[in-house]
Amino acid sequence: MAFSILFTCLTVSQTHAQATSFNKSFKQITQAQPYTFFCQLPISSKNKVDFQACGYCPIEQTSIVAMPIVPFEQLAKNLPCYEHKICAKSNNSFYQGLSCCKKIDLRYQKMSQDLHNLVPETKYIKQLRAQHMPSILPNISLSLGCQTLQVDSKKHLIHIPEAQRGAIARIYLYMTDTYQLKLENELRQTLKNWHALHPVTAWEKTRNRLIYNEQGTFNHWVEKLG
Repeated sequence: MAFSILFTCLTVSQTHAQATSFNKSFKQITQAQPYTFFCQLPISSKNKVDFQACGYCPIEQTSIVAMPIVPFEQLAKNLPCYEHKICAKSNNSFYQGLSCCKKIDLRYQKMSQDLHNLVPETKYIKQLRAQHMPSILPNISLSLGCQTLQVDSKKHLIHIPEAQRGAIARIYLYMTDTYQLKLENELRQTLKNWHALHPVTAWEKTRNRLIYNEQGTFNHWVEKLG
C-alpha cells in the first residue's frame, strides 16, 4: 500500500522534558488517592504496594505503573507508524508497532500520555490486563479483589468487577470520542449501559478536575468543566 505522510520528530531533550512533566503529573494525581485502581491496595511512598497486602501477585511485580484503560495497541492499531515499516534503524532493519509510534507519531504520543486514560496499578495487573477488551464473563466469583480479574485468552476478554465498570466505561467513551477511535457497536452499547447503571463517584469528579488542571482537558462523561 502506497501512502505519503509527514511526521514531526521530537528531539531527545523535548521527549525527556515531556516524560518528566507527565511522570510528575501522574504522581501528583496518584498521591491524591494513593490506591490501586482495581483492588484499592494502598500505595506506599516508594510507589509500591505491600507484597503481603497484595498476596496474589509476584513480589517483583508490586511496583506501581501507569496502566492504560484503553490499551496502547488499540490506540495505535490504525496508525501508519503501527501498520507499516517506516522507522528505519541504522542497520537497515525497522522499529515496528508501538516502538515506531513512540518515536515519530505526535498523535500517538498525545493519546498514550492522556492522563484520563491512565490509572495506577501493579505491574502484575497491567500484564494480566494486556490487550483484553472489557467484558462480563460467566462463572466469576462475586467477591471483591483482583482475583476476579480473570481473562478469556481465546476471546481476548477481561472480566471487569462491578465496582470499576462505571469508571472504565467513562474512560473508554472519553477516549473514543476525543480521538475518534473505532469501537464495535456492541462494546459501545455495553459501556453506555455501564455508565448509566454505575453513577459517577466523588473521586472520579476530583480526578477529572485534577487532570483538567494538569493538561487542560476534561472527561465530559464524568463532568463538564468550564
